[in-house]
Formats: sequence, C-alpha cells, structure tokens
Amino acid sequence: MNNLLLTLRHSATNVGAKLRWLINLSVLLLSLLTFEAFAAIDCNSVFPGPAQSHDAQGTLYMQSNARIEGYNQPDVCFVNVSGYQWEMSNTACGVSKCEVTHTPSNVRSRVNFLQSNDPYSYTVSPWTDTPVTFGQDFWYGYAVSSSRWDVGRVVINYGSASFSNSYDTYVIRGLTFYNASKLTLLAGKTYIIDGTLNLNSGAINVVGSGSTKLYINGDYRSDGSSTLSGDSDLDVYITGNMTMTSTSQTQGSFYVEGDVTLENNSIITGQVSARNVNIKSGSKIIYAGSAPTTPLTCFTDAFSGSSLGDDWVAARSSGNFTPSIVNGRLRLTQSVTNQATSATYQRLFPGDDNLVTIEFNHYAYGGSGADGMAVVVSDARVTPQPGAFGGPLGYGFKPGIPGFAGGWLGIGLDEYGNYSAEGGSTNVGSRRQSVVIRGSGSGTSGYRYLRGTCNNGAYNTGTNCLSPAIDGNSNGNYRYRITIDSRVAGGSVVKVERNTGSGYSTLIDSFNVNSQSGQSAAPDNFLLSLTGSTGSVTNIHEMDNLQICALKSSPVDTLIDHFEFDYSGTPLTCNPQTLTLKACMNADCSTLYTGAVSATLTPTDTSVGGWIGGNVVSFSGGSTSVDLAHTQVGNVTVGVQGSDPLTKAFSQTLCRNGSGAVSSAACTLNFADSGFMLSIPDKLAGKPVSNILLKAVKSDGSAQCVPAFANVTRQVGFWSQYISDVIADPYNVQLRASGQTSWTNIGNGENQAKSLALAFDSHGQASIDVNYADAGKVELDARYTGATSSNDQGLVMNGAGSFVSFPVGLCVTPQDEIKCSANSYAGCSAYKKAGESFNLQVKAKAWNADNDPDICDNPDTPSFAMNGITMAHELLAPVNGNSGDLGTKQFRQQIGTDGTLVEQSVSEVGIFGFDASTDLPYEGSSAFKIPAGNQARIGRFYPAAFTVESATLTEGCGSFTYMDQPINVTKLVMNAVNTSSQLTTNYHDEFAKGIASWQAENNGTDLSARMSTFNGDWKEGQITIDKSTLSFHRLAPTNADGPFPGLAVGVVAVDPDVIPMTRNSEQIMPTLAAVKLGTLNMRHGRIVLANTYGPENQQLLMPVQAQYWNGSSWQLNSDDSCSLVTPALQTQVTDAALGYVFDPALANGQSIQREGDGKLSNGELQLLWSANGGYQGKVTAPLTVDDWLKWYWGWNGNNSELLDPRASVYFGRYRGNDRIINWREVR
Repeated sequence: MNNLLLTLRHSATNVGAKLRWLINLSVLLLSLLTFEAFAAIDCNSVFPGPAQSHDAQGTLYMQSNARIEGYNQPDVCFVNVSGYQWEMSNTACGVSKCEVTHTPSNVRSRVNFLQSNDPYSYTVSPWTDTPVTFGQDFWYGYAVSSSRWDVGRVVINYGSASFSNSYDTYVIRGLTFYNASKLTLLAGKTYIIDGTLNLNSGAINVVGSGSTKLYINGDYRSDGSSTLSGDSDLDVYITGNMTMTSTSQTQGSFYVEGDVTLENNSIITGQVSARNVNIKSGSKIIYAGSAPTTPLTCFTDAFSGSSLGDDWVAARSSGNFTPSIVNGRLRLTQSVTNQATSATYQRLFPGDDNLVTIEFNHYAYGGSGADGMAVVVSDARVTPQPGAFGGPLGYGFKPGIPGFAGGWLGIGLDEYGNYSAEGGSTNVGSRRQSVVIRGSGSGTSGYRYLRGTCNNGAYNTGTNCLSPAIDGNSNGNYRYRITIDSRVAGGSVVKVERNTGSGYSTLIDSFNVNSQSGQSAAPDNFLLSLTGSTGSVTNIHEMDNLQICALKSSPVDTLIDHFEFDYSGTPLTCNPQTLTLKACMNADCSTLYTGAVSATLTPTDTSVGGWIGGNVVSFSGGSTSVDLAHTQVGNVTVGVQGSDPLTKAFSQTLCRNGSGAVSSAACTLNFADSGFMLSIPDKLAGKPVSNILLKAVKSDGSAQCVPAFANVTRQVGFWSQYISDVIADPYNVQLRASGQTSWTNIGNGENQAKSLALAFDSHGQASIDVNYADAGKVELDARYTGATSSNDQGLVMNGAGSFVSFPVGLCVTPQDEIKCSANSYAGCSAYKKAGESFNLQVKAKAWNADNDPDICDNPDTPSFAMNGITMAHELLAPVNGNSGDLGTKQFRQQIGTDGTLVEQSVSEVGIFGFDASTDLPYEGSSAFKIPAGNQARIGRFYPAAFTVESATLTEGCGSFTYMDQPINVTKLVMNAVNTSSQLTTNYHDEFAKGIASWQAENNGTDLSARMSTFNGDWKEGQITIDKSTLSFHRLAPTNADGPFPGLAVGVVAVDPDVIPMTRNSEQIMPTLAAVKLGTLNMRHGRIVLANTYGPENQQLLMPVQAQYWNGSSWQLNSDDSCSLVTPALQTQVTDAALGYVFDPALANGQSIQREGDGKLSNGELQLLWSANGGYQGKVTAPLTVDDWLKWYWGWNGNNSELLDPRASVYFGRYRGNDRIINWREVR
C-alpha cells in the first residue's frame, strides 16, 4: 500500500471538532486497509481493457443499468467521465463503479482503406437471387486481381449471402441489411466496406477460425436485434461512429475513430476503443480480453409441432394435465384448479465458467389470476421431481410436500403473489404480479427467498408489483430473459429482464447467487425445467419461442428410465433386508442398463440403520444387491434420488415384494420384530441345495436376533412365488427336511401351501433341502401359526427367502438340417450365402451331472429369459482364415418351451462353430456364469455374388481387332462378396470353386467358345489381373466369318453353388449372365501379296494388302494402319520348308534383296525387290506376318495350316505392255 503522509493541525480551543475529525480519519483509514486491492491498469496499449478512449478528451458515460461484465476491476482508460456521481451503478465495473485513469489509451494507425471499383448497386432478396456467393457469382461484382474481388453497393432484404474461398480480400462499396437477412463471412480474410454498414434486422456470422479483418470506412449502425458473431478472432476498424440499439449484439475488437453508443440492451462481447463511449439503457460490454471470444451456442423451440420432441420430458404431480403443445405454444397448465406440471429440457449445462441465457415469450390468461410458472435450475445429479402445487409454483415446498428435487434456483413468474409468501424457509409475504428468485433446497427445507421485483418486495406491497402485470396477456407477447453468468471464479451472477414491447428492462438486477445465505454451491452440471401451477385460483400458462444459449453444454446421452427394487418377505428389525436394485431402460424393465451405474439411495438417515456400506452404490451388469437395516418396527420408504448416468426426469422408483405387482407403494417396507430368517443360496437348475437353515428369531430390543423358540418340532407351511416370469405350466419348487429322501412339491401361492414337520434345535434353527428344475427367480415363503397345543396360540411368524436358479448352459442348434463332416469341410454342401440370414435355436439347459460333456441332451429350463446373451462364432475352416462378423452379436432369450430362434448371419465364407453365453448377472445375481453348452458346426457358407471392378480392353489395331489378335486387359479385379458387397477373403483354394472364363456374344449369339483361356487364380476372395491379354479365335480351317462390329466381351465365374455375377445393369450381358468389359470391332483378317515382273536391272514393286472378310468376300481393310510385316528375306537359297524358291539358283556374285516400310498404311504397302549381279529368274518367298494375318494358303500341301502369304517376282521376263495387241520384230 502506498505510504500515506498525514499532517494534523488543530486548535486547542476546538477539542470537539478535533475529536470528530479523528473519528472520520479512523474510518477512512479502515476503509483503505480493508478495500480489495486491484492492479493498476497500464493504458500504454490500444486495448488495455474492455472499454477505453484513444482521444485526449475522451469521455465515458454509463447509465444506471449499464454494465461492463467479466472485468471485475475498476480502472478504465478515459480522460473524463460523465454521470459518475448520480447515474453510474455501484457495480458498473463488477466490483465497483468504473474509475477513469485520466489517461487515454494508445492511438492505432489507420488501416489502408481500399475503394471498390464496381460502380453498380445490387439487391439480394427472394425476388432476385438468393443465396448469393460473392466471388463466385459473376453477376455480383468482379475480380480485380487473383486475390481481390470488388462489389458495389449491396442491399440484402429477406435474403442471404456469403463469400467464396477463392479471394483473400473483398471490397464492398456499402452494405445494408433488412428483414432478418444473413451474411456469412469466411474467417481468415479481409473485408473492407467502402461506406456505411447498416445492420437493420440482420445477422453477420463469421465461420471458421483465424484472424478476420472487417474495416468500415464509414459508420457502423446496428438495430432490430441484429448480430455480428462467430468463432474467429475479429478485428474491426471503423472510421465513423458505432451505434447499436434494440438488443443488437456483436463481438470482436472494435477500434472506432468516432463515438460508440450502446442503447436498448445492446451488447458488445470483446473490447472497444473509441473517442467517447456511451453505454445506456441496459446495455453492456462483456470483456473477452484480446483473445478470440467464444460464441454462445443456442437451442430453440418454437413449439410448432404436434407434440413435444425428444428434447423434453414432461410430467405432472397434481391434476390430470401434462404439458403439451396447444396452438403452437407449450401449455404448462389449463385453467383448472390444483394442477402442478413440469417439463425438463434434455441438456446438461456446466455450473462453473459458463454463461447461460434463457429467453421465452410468456402468456398467462383465461382464468381467475393464479398461480404462475417457474424456470427451475436443478442439480443434474438428482432426478428432477416437481415441488408443491399452488403458491410454490412447483418449485418450493408445502407442509408434507417436498420442493423440487435437486432445486438450485427457481425463478418464479407469480400472478397471485404466494410465491413470495410460501414455499421456502424464508418468505417476505404475498407480492402479487411479481418475479421472484428462490434458492436451493431439499425436501421441506431451504428454497429461501433471494431476490424479487419491487426492491425485493418492499414496494407496492398491497397492489400489483409489476405493470404491465404478469398475466392477462394472451396476446401480449411479453418476453423474458434470464442470465446466469458463472465465468468469474466463485460467482454465479443472475439477472432477470423483460421486454413488453419497447426493449428489455431489468426486473431483477445482477447479483451473485453463491454469496446468498443458505445457498448451496453451484452444481457441476444443471438441468433446466419449467413448472406450472394452479391452486384454488387458476390461469392458462403458456410459453413460446424458447431460446437457450450457453457457452458450454452437452446433450443427455444415456438416460435410465427408472430404478426398481425387488425384495422378499417381511423385513426384520434385527436383520438387514436384502433388496435387488435394477437399472431399467424401459417402462416395463425388460431391458436393463448394463453399463457402469452410480446410484444415490434413499433413505439417507442412519440413526436407526441405513444402507449397509453407504447410500451411494456403484454397479454394472444391470442390477446389484443392497442391504437395508432398520432397527425399529415400522415403515421405511426406499428410492433412488439420482444417478450417473442420469435418470429420466420425474421418473418414480418402483418396487416389488415377492411376486406382487410393481408399484411405488411397494417401496414402503414394514419392518417386524419377529419371524423366520431364510437364506437360500442361488443354485443351478435341477441341482438340489442342502442344509438350508430356517431360523425362528425375534428382536431382543438391541437390534440383535435371538431364537423365538428352541428344541421343538413345529409344522411350518411353505409355498413359493415366481418373482420372474415363468411358462404357462410352471415347474414346482421341491422341498424336504434335511436327511429325508422324498421330495414334496410345494404349491405356488399361500393357498397351495404344504406343511413340513421341522425340528428346531437349541438355536431355533431347522434344516431343509430345496430344488427347482427350471430357471428364474423364486421366493420361498414360510409361515408358522401358533396353536393351543404348543402354548403359542395367536403367534404368527412369517419369513421368506428368494433365490435365483441358473441354467447350467446354453445349447445352440441350427433350425435347418445340416450335414457337414469334419473330415472334409470343403466338401460340405452349400448352406447359406455369406451375409444371408439363417435361424439358430437356443435352449437353456438344466444341470444333470457335474462335468457334463454334452448338456444338449439335458432337460430344458424353458422359463429362462434374459437380455444381453452373447452369440459367438469360431472359424473352423479354412484354417487361419478370417472369422468375419456376426449379424447378431447379442439377443434376448425368450421364455418358451421351444427356446429362442435367433436370426443370424456371418459375413465370411467357410465352416463356422456358433455358441451362446453370458457373463452378465442373471436376475440380479452373479453366483454363476451361464456358459456355452456346445458349439454348433454350421456351413458351408459361400459368396453371395461375384463382382468385377473397373477393367480396360484395348482394340488390337486402333478402331478394330483381328481374330486371334491379342487384346490388352488392364486392371481387372473380380471379387467374391457377401450380401453386403464386402469381400469374402476366405474364398480361396478348395473353398473357391468358381471357374472364371472370358465370354463373348454378338447380337445375342453366344461366341464364348472362341475366347482364349482365362488365366487367374482366387487369392483371398479376389482374382487380380494387372496386365494380360485375351483373344477371339477364328473358325476352324478354312472357314471365315464376321465381321462383328459390336462384339461384347466380358468375364464370368461359374461356381457350382450358382453364384451370380453382379454389376450395373447396363454392364451385364443378358444372354450369358456375364459382366461386360467392353465392345470390340472384330474382323477375320489376312495379308495378301501379288506377283510382280520386270527387268533384272530395275527395282520391282510388289503390292501388299491387308484384307478382312466382309461376310461374303475378302476386301481391302483400309482401317489397318498398324499391322507390321518383316520385308527382309530370310534366306538366299531354295528352302521348301520355309517356302523359298530360287529358279534358277543364285550364281556367285548374285543376290536378291527385298525391303520396304514394314508398316501398313490404309491397309496397303509396297515391297521393293532388287536383283544384284544380273540375276534372271523367278524368286518365290513368303512375307513374315503376325499369326492373326496368316491364312490357309496350302502352299505346303496342308490346307488346315495357317501360313505366311507368299508371291513370286520375275526378273528379266518382262511380259510386255498389256495394251499392245501384236508385237512385231524390227530388224
């Protein structure tokens, strides 16, 4: 603390004045010593705090209900302040008034404002084009460069627009919004408005993350509940003034060269620096530092459907009306007396470091003026249960009627006035037409009056508190806003506002709930509920247009429907009562929640007993056993107060005693001081349990059990009750006195009781044996009625014990007859397609002998029923294959003599073993596991289809292919798949029976026999051909056919299991059921040579021609510009085997040369022959061509052999001019 130097001067003659001055000084010193210290603000930056002025004469002006929130220190960087003494609130800056430093903040350098080059104006509306994307729609502006897009003046009226990601900078000449129009900005870009931004009922949303710049070379005006929001770090520079009215909201860092004025409940979330800052009429700045602000996530419900959706759980605690949608509003009560209703929104809101706002339209009308409704904030750990009807508005309590379970805050809209007068531990008396906040409570304590309108009820005590009133507004459209702000550590600041047509006004100003006397700490998570109430005076109460916004929230995922307790017999004060607790997922508790559960049990009082081990129990598997002690005769009501996962709002804990009905009434246990204690261990069905003690006891007054009688024989009646469901003709429980050999079948129900003579020893104990051949939970009841002969006439002793009878295991068999030998799995008959459904029959079996190798021939336990039975499978063949997936992994075993049919499937190929078992508790007991009794061998499963992935065929010669010419095939993949089109990787080796082949057809004629052999093997369910060839063969010699200009070529795999080929319908060859790979232009071709003649001293030309069969004759194939030949001669001597003839033979120094281009052009080429050394004679030689261009020439005497074409050239034997008619010798 700064040193304080005080100089005291006084007059000795004025002792009284001196004394008064010293007293005032001591008070000043005390205040200085106790005032909380805050770090002085450093104004040497652009944004040192939430609000500041960069002007040397800058002024801060704040009206009485204006606030700077999220700051909680007084210093702000302004030179001047206006209205400090009389207008500024004492909590304007959270902890106190705002204190100006008389020092401005730093001036920011002006940004570079670009000007738009687009001179046009545009309107975006439903009657033009909407939505519009600037930077993409080329009739809205144009690209100035690769990174900049310019737009002219834009008006968005009832429309929406956005910006493309193609440009970094957008320059707009001016921007105006009307009628709830929307504009979406992409984060990370720069937006320059070369003019004014008018947000008149509009919304700008920045999507994405990163630094976003919005520069406005003009004014920023926002009204009509307009918003500027987003996740981005938003930097805003404004050269003019910034004016916000009519509940407008914006967020970011705002540097404004002119003035900032906030009016009519407007909000800036972030920070602002301006010349002058004026915060008026309920407006505020929520400080978010220099970091990006986190937007509120909002959830809305306009109640426009016919019924409440899954987001709500509605209930009633008094009357016959449950909240429902009526005429587009949520009606909470009718105008009917003594109604109390509630509806809980299914979402969790963290209690710390959060900001939650609740807005809604409220209507109360049509009755005599009572009572009202409340918005309830409750601890999510406690299952919501409504409070008392009437004046407490479903939140507070009445004598004998508890308040809202887990209630933390109840904001009541009270018409009649009794919400202030009753319902809590502290009240202030009736205050009609008021809004009141009550605090936390439990049962019939707490729920204290915290705050209320009319100065906490001090004003207008005899008349209406508020004007306009709460009710009488069937069309008044009054809108309320409740804010709960817990972003400051240790604080939960609550505020209530109302808008009756001229903007929000404060009804209950901000106050810290956590600092209120008797208020419990904020819950980790809270739920929001609505309650409505009438008493002897009534109104219709409705809500509409609900909006809940929060920084943090999460959906309620898993929700337990309710909890149930099961117990047996009459509880005794000298012995804890065992109960089975079940977590039910549906109304009839046929499905249990088997995950981890933590439940808080009631009662919580431990003065006369309580829950053994404490009232918080954790378990999994759906159920558990708990023990309750109560040492006094009388009633105890059990229940579950709350749980994790949460329990459905307003659900009731239900109970059942023995085989009685499930009800909430059965949750009241009556403890007696004498009776039988009977503890029967859980057992295997059909296996007797011996030496079970039946104890006759009574309380000795100290919570200890002592014998009720000893060393006597008494006739005790026994009967059974089936706690779990049984078949129509149930099995009997069998009973005998220990040591006896014969069993007695006892009846079901007290009227069928059977009596046994039992000898009780000195400890009051007798032994019995019990057996039950079926499965289920059974209660064994015992009763002794005293008689005159035993001197105990009038004595009645009751007792009961329950036990669970388990099946010894589960037997699985296929519904269909399957013959499959383990010696040859691959040879087993086809059973089902992989993925195809089939039925398995599952039966629960009774015990027959220990270590039984085959329980499937044991008696059935037809009453066994259970959820969560696990179906497992094992791949038996092929070895080391893929087990695949089961279609049904869990199922419910049903009661019945025929067992349960389970629809099953397996995704893979092969032979499988199936079994069923469970490790979950059965009827609340984990005494035994229920194992698999066998493994059913089932199969053979085979693929459901063959599919072909993309493959490419390439014509052999450009636009056509010659018969026998190789055709390139690339990237062919054939798959063996299941019914879900998934690959069956076990389809290989002996389990892959499909043989693949190439297929061909022309105009419906099957020509597949002429296709080459398919080369490819199945490997893990696939045949893969990366690069290969196929060909279409010619007819047998010497036939020719074709052409086939549309020859369809495909592939098929033929499996004896009749597996179809599948692909798109246009790719199936209907005649062949094959998958079409492509269409080829197929021709039967050959090469032909012509003889030639000429002088030996000249180069002679021999024509070569490619021909194809046109259906009737051979013709030039002018499309062939790709075939290659080998012009060179292979020998210079006669070789009959090769087809060469030199007549006469070449002499020394003579040679023959043949040459040419070697590649056909338009179906033709010329061979060039030359004779060297003056050779004269005939040379016959073949031309080497590809096999598919050979023909059956027969020059070797074999007309069925394909041979190269050949022809002769004659040197020195010129045949003359064909045009000369007669030669004449000239001498």
